[in-house]
Amino acid sequence: MRALLAVVERELGERRTVFAAALVAGLAALATPLLPWLARGGAREQTGVMALTLASAFAVGLALTYGASMIGRDLRERRLGFYLARPIPAWSLWFGKLAAGLLLVLGGGFLVLLPAVVAGAIPGALIPRDRVPLLAALVAAGALSLLVLAHAATVAVRSRSRLVVLDVALLFATAGAVTAVSRRLAGESASAGLLRGLSAYGLLTLAALVAAGWAQVAAGRSDPRRGHGALSLTLWGIVGVSTALLAGYGWWFLAVSPRSLEGVFGVAAAPCGPWMVVSGRARGRGDYEPAFLLDATTGRSVRLAGSVTGLTKVAFSGDGTRAAWLVATGGRGSPAEVRTLDLAAPAARPVATTISFPMQGAFGLTLSADGGRIAVREGPSLSVYDLATGRRLVSVRLPGAVAVARAWFVSADRLRLLGFSDPRGRVERGDLAILELDVPEKRLRETGRIPDVARSALFFVRDGGGATLLLRDTCEGSTTFALVNAVTGSTVAALAACDRDTACQATTLADGRIVVGEAGATGARLRVFSPAGEAERVLELPAARTIRLGLEPVAGSVAVALAPDRLADWAAYTTLIVDIAHGSRTALGRAYRPAGWYWWVSDWRFAAGGTAARAFLAQDGSLVLLDPSANGFRTVLPAG
Repeated sequence: MRALLAVVERELGERRTVFAAALVAGLAALATPLLPWLARGGAREQTGVMALTLASAFAVGLALTYGASMIGRDLRERRLGFYLARPIPAWSLWFGKLAAGLLLVLGGGFLVLLPAVVAGAIPGALIPRDRVPLLAALVAAGALSLLVLAHAATVAVRSRSRLVVLDVALLFATAGAVTAVSRRLAGESASAGLLRGLSAYGLLTLAALVAAGWAQVAAGRSDPRRGHGALSLTLWGIVGVSTALLAGYGWWFLAVSPRSLEGVFGVAAAPCGPWMVVSGRARGRGDYEPAFLLDATTGRSVRLAGSVTGLTKVAFSGDGTRAAWLVATGGRGSPAEVRTLDLAAPAARPVATTISFPMQGAFGLTLSADGGRIAVREGPSLSVYDLATGRRLVSVRLPGAVAVARAWFVSADRLRLLGFSDPRGRVERGDLAILELDVPEKRLRETGRIPDVARSALFFVRDGGGATLLLRDTCEGSTTFALVNAVTGSTVAALAACDRDTACQATTLADGRIVVGEAGATGARLRVFSPAGEAERVLELPAARTIRLGLEPVAGSVAVALAPDRLADWAAYTTLIVDIAHGSRTALGRAYRPAGWYWWVSDWRFAAGGTAARAFLAQDGSLVLLDPSANGFRTVLPAG
């Protein structure tokens, strides 16, 4: 330890003028407001920014110059052999010089900042107090990294060894491997996992550089080539193991299945058949929330790897036999491609189509009823493709930069769209245009308008070729439900209206009837309407202030969840199956949430008694299916 301290003292003594230069630079920063090209006012902020800039530049420059000379100069002047011949262990020499370098860099940077700090020119907005420990650790790690990097580069260059070629090759190979792992994690939106992996890798690489420097001094002594060999062997040995660990970490991180989820947070199901999209946070992987296509009958699953669409943007065909979604093919600015899955084939795997376009313009996907055609909304344009061949059948530019709110296939050759003429969302309410695209004729025309609609309004396409839409609109806290002509936009029937103190939701049965649920101070009830919007009956429910409607788990019934408070958590909800014809109720117990919350974004009517209608989420995040015959649940996906 005495030898190490002696090395530190000698190095600091030789370079004590560094501290004087740093203090002069700090005093010079106080004169920043006098510079003629700077705007008047904000003198303290200008001084603080200048001090931080000078401190950063001073520390970086000093770290690089000292790192390049702390051993390199001794090798050049043949003093290293003299030091090692004296009773100074190699580790004391190396770590003493390294410690001195850290004190010089950090002390010099602090002295540059000191005058501005004393003058009160470093506001808390520039360096928040709660971030000071983290910033100090990052600055120390950065200074150490620059010191050992400069040392390693200097030793390699001064050795004039052919090993430099191998060093460069290994550097590029390592950078390529790290980039590949990083891009894969970034493509899955695993930001926390990527940060965790790269942080650990950075610490291991820093340790490798420090160990390599010690090996160069201990094994190479005064021989530059032998020292370079020891440095390279140590450095790339540790970095190679670290890179393999990072690759293994990336593989483990993305090797998830539905059973890796802590709980299912969201479900979007096909209109018929057993397939659904489930999403949730993966166990032990931070904020990573993968999505899967899941067969609720067999348990088979397909991870939506690299998907750039949300949970509700996976498009299903009306017959439930095909799913389509977008996948990023590269980094920022790269195109996204459409992938599909044949849900009817037992062993089918995702298929990459030839359909691709810039990610920035992609808005959404819509499949035809038989899954043979797909419509892609790309910013101000709309295109229809044949999925089997990837051929673009038609591409049109939307008039007036219409922002599409919904799109669905009326038939294989006709596509209907709803869109605002205010794509930037600058108004809260406005007219909603109804457009129809004739694919064979490649003609887009406006067929009608729905006047005075909120941008947050919801539309349910009651079936692919249906003549009406179910519209949920909100205005100043009140909610209204209406049937709207899907061609002209005229109102067919006003169904219900709820004030701001009444919770209000609606759903549609497979036979076209509409159910509106209300819960408030006057009680809870279901209002049943015919497919044409005529009132049929009112069914009273137990008192509640919040109501959530699901789908049709049994033909002629609806799933209803009730809670006594507007802000109640799911533990307080009671779930019922209500028979629409007779008003009878079957209790399913507490804290079960009907999973069909995304029915508003579906372009197809859900089948009665289908998987989507019978899917529920338990309080612990388990996905369960209702078995009406046993009045119980079958667990499809347990919580992790």
